[in-house]
Formats: sequence, structure tokens, C-alpha cells
Amino acid sequence: MTAPLIFLESKDTFRSAILGVVYKSADQAAVCYSVDLIISALVEHDGWTLDEAQEWFEYNIVSLEDIEGGPVFVYQSDHYLVDLESGESK
Repeated sequence: MTAPLIFLESKDTFRSAILGVVYKSADQAAVCYSVDLIISALVEHDGWTLDEAQEWFEYNIVSLEDIEGGPVFVYQSDHYLVDLESGESK
């Protein structure tokens, strides 16, 4: 049986960061969030600096990925991507 999907709370705050639903395995779905949009939501909703929001995400949110039914996170910004030709971070 598939575990229920876990959404970040408050749903209203993080709804705009949802990219869709993905599968961690053949029978385990997960809500897929944009890290950049989560951090933007924290800055806007809580009035934090970018650094505060990133720290909060890394300490309190990213570990949810490890639990059954937990969300997955996608880093969309170019600075997270690796240049395939040079092998260096952008």
C-alpha cells in the first residue's frame, strides 16, 4: 500500500512551490517542490533574509524527503547545475 502524500505546511504558503507529483519508486508517489520557490515563499511569508530561509530549509525541511510519502525537492536555479562540458558548477 502506498503511503499518503506529505505536503509542506502551511499548504497555502507552499502551494506555489509545487511542481507536480513524481514517483520515488514504482509504488511510492511524492509531491515535488521547487527549492527556489520554497525559499522565496519563506522570504515573502516570514520576512526572512535569503540566508535565513535557506538555512531553515536545509535544517527543517529537506530531511522530510527521507520519510515514506515525503516530498522530493528540485533545485532549479542555474547556480545549482553542473556544466556538462567543463564539469564545473555554474
